Amino acid sequence: MKKLFAILLIILAAKVCLAQSADRKVIAQLYNKTVENYFAKLALIAIKAAPAIKPQFILIGDSIASNIGTYPNFTLKVVKDQNDGIREIEKLPGKTGTINVITQKFSADTLDISISNWIVRVKRAIGIRDWHLVTKHIYLLANCGGTNGYIPSGRLVYNRSSQLWTYSSGEEVFAEMNRRNYKL
Repeated sequence: MKKLFAILLIILAAKVCLAQSADRKVIAQLYNKTVENYFAKLALIAIKAAPAIKPQFILIGDSIASNIGTYPNFTLKVVKDQNDGIREIEKLPGKTGTINVITQKFSADTLDISISNWIVRVKRAIGIRDWHLVTKHIYLLANCGGTNGYIPSGRLVYNRSSQLWTYSSGEEVFAEMNRRNYKL
């Protein structure tokens, strides 16, 4: 009886472990889909402005999943932190750029993935501030979500009956929110 119980316990544990790894794999794929949807729209705008240059976006490394994909229309320059992002922007001709960060919000059956960014401008200057020599001014502008409230860049919802994750882009979440608001 003990052997039968041990075998059943091992089978059950293996099934749970395999199911969790499959869920992680699906979540990673949907996470990458959110990143691709968000930056592909920005890449189209950048390609229209400069067709010969493949757009590159700066992304803070600790905000992304470890298995971030590769994308055909753009590249992601992953930096360690905001300071490294500013150093990268400093190398650009206009010394102006965007640093992106990804945040996740988990609940029982929903994972919201939001991509936000700071617009950074680095300007050379010489001066003294608090008895320290200052050689540059860094201007940061944080983008907000606007007046529509909280809308993630991508939403993953787990359907318990079908046991599948479903993906909704930010536009689909926004449209659903508007449908619900106008029905009230």
